[in-house]
Amino acid sequence: MKITRILPKKLAIEFQKHNIEKNKVELEYYRNRVFTLEQLIKEGYDELIQVRGYNWK
Repeated sequence: MKITRILPKKLAIEFQKHNIEKNKVELEYYRNRVFTLEQLIKEGYDELIQVRGYNWK
């Protein structure tokens, strides 16, 4: 988005810095969500293997 077309340059720079930081925080959140979900899936498979006594995949 060409934010400099509608905002003064200094304000556009600050807006872009804020936007980048916000996106980095959101990306870190989703990376952690993916990690957590992968762990839950692994634990689920491990429990199934333990209950059934073999690798069913």
